Amino acid sequence: MRRFALIGRGVSQSLSPIIYNWFFREKGYEARYTVIEPSEGLDGIAELLKRLDGFNVTIPYKKDILRYLDEVRGPAAEIGAVNTVKNEEGVLVGYNTDYRGFLKALSIAGAPGYDTVLMIGAGGAARAALYALRGLARRVYIVSRSGVSARELARLALSWGFRGSLGLRQGDPLVKEATSGSDLIVNASPVGSDGASTPIDPALLREPCTVIDMVYRPLETPLLKASRRAGCRTVDGLWMLAGQASENLWIWLGARASPEKLREAALRGLKHGVGSR
Repeated sequence: MRRFALIGRGVSQSLSPIIYNWFFREKGYEARYTVIEPSEGLDGIAELLKRLDGFNVTIPYKKDILRYLDEVRGPAAEIGAVNTVKNEEGVLVGYNTDYRGFLKALSIAGAPGYDTVLMIGAGGAARAALYALRGLARRVYIVSRSGVSARELARLALSWGFRGSLGLRQGDPLVKEATSGSDLIVNASPVGSDGASTPIDPALLREPCTVIDMVYRPLETPLLKASRRAGCRTVDGLWMLAGQASENLWIWLGARASPEKLREAALRGLKHGVGSR
């Protein structure tokens, strides 16, 4: 039996086990995907990681996991965050498939490019999204709680070829200007997972604008509801989740998986109120 897992904080309601375990059953793999929430950080599960065939990493470990890996491949080193790890005969190899998942979300949005992007959040998922937007967007505003990580990511964005990049703290007056002036808004923070809060003032939303929310529980977050009412294009977080899951299955098993089919499995889980199992 091959063993895979999702490692992070607050992962008990993740739909990842639904997606992967459905695929394993559908294709006849003897494999199981579970969730692991370390009580003492990654140090406490370092030996367990070596016994898994592969695993995903989510908040808050996408950068911390780097020091536990033997090798990093593809864009993960440039992005500075890993969300997928494969155990290759005892060698832990890190990848970033979040950026491919975000490209899937962009393809659903349908717009060929963007002038100005507002990125809410400056963690590993935001880094991957900005990497995916290289050459597709001209300038970016990045917002984080203190502004420190936002300014750090803004400098990285400039090195990736964005013509303008500015890191802001929450509450900065420029956030309002960025909200009303951006043609792509991305929520790469957990704000909205409570079903009530929004990361920006929805009254400032203007069409034509595309809004992508990485939160997928609830599927239509308060931000997406407000964006739809304002006439914006909206893309829910399950598209990114399914897109990166498809890439992960290729890395782990060499198996082709349709993001659309994986998303359907996740939707069935949401319909029946299922979290991890």
